[in-house]
Amino acid sequence: KDVASLLYYTSNENDEQIRTIAFTKIKACKNHEDELIRIMEDGNPYSVFSFLEENKVEKPERFVEPLIKSFPMIIADMREEIESERGSGAIDLGPILGTLEGQFIGSLPMFKPYIVKLQEAMEASPAKSRLYHDPEKCREKNREEIKDWLARH
Repeated sequence: KDVASLLYYTSNENDEQIRTIAFTKIKACKNHEDELIRIMEDGNPYSVFSFLEENKVEKPERFVEPLIKSFPMIIADMREEIESERGSGAIDLGPILGTLEGQFIGSLPMFKPYIVKLQEAMEASPAKSRLYHDPEKCREKNREEIKDWLARH
């Protein structure tokens, strides 16, 4: 299987054994870092962040620019999830913040303005008639994670 297909199985929503197998198969691909960057640049950074949160890459400096370029989309998605009647209310920022702290500690000043913009997006007014669940619990968790992250950096 290709890296993009395997990334689906690395999500925290999957069984630990399945995740471990997927991580192993991805790392066995010769060009997996190139593939991860391509996937991110193709507009799917979330699965890459989930992978990077738990797996070190050999050349993290290669990922800095693609990660930075993914933030405008993440910020727009966050705002859409909060403001849309069909949105879930928020995106789980744990993998994103964890990845930045885990592998990109030397580049954190480059990411900080985007984390501040995420914090601002969290303050968007939620849709009045929500079709699914109330977003406040997820929003509050994200607010705390961002606040703690910014306090540390």
